[in-house]
Amino acid sequence: MAGRLPRRAALLLGALPWVASCGTAVLYQDAGAPNLHLSTTSNSTFLTATVVYLDIHRVTADCRAEYAGSLKLWAPLALQPPQDAVHLPQERLSQLVFKFKTVGANNYSGLTSYSTLLRPRAGHTYAATVTYDAGLYDVEIREIDPHGGPGRKIEHRSLSECHRA
Repeated sequence: MAGRLPRRAALLLGALPWVASCGTAVLYQDAGAPNLHLSTTSNSTFLTATVVYLDIHRVTADCRAEYAGSLKLWAPLALQPPQDAVHLPQERLSQLVFKFKTVGANNYSGLTSYSTLLRPRAGHTYAATVTYDAGLYDVEIREIDPHGGPGRKIEHRSLSECHRA
């Protein structure tokens, strides 16, 4: 009996990344050179695993978000490398929804998300730094100046602000 508990814990710990990364999302694809570069890190704690996703939505003229697809940005023990760059159509408003899905022991499951609007400008590239650590997330998106200038931080905008974005 005493040997079963460590084996069960090891099995659970080994299975968590696979359980956390399960999903039926549609892979986002858009033709064009990548203009959004992604840098993602996530730290797991004992008997938990967090997977980071990005859902991309097209925003219509009447401010409705239409799902376009998803990307897996980070997963522990991933079988394939996560996405690190994607193309968003220039001059078209997109809603980016970063999702942090955590699973753990005792049937724990949690989902935290951060969403913002982005309208990529022609000739510009964007860098998103996404981190998740100990239940806290941070998402920062910066516009990179094509002429080597300092660029600028993209401020958070909710879907309700789409007419101003």
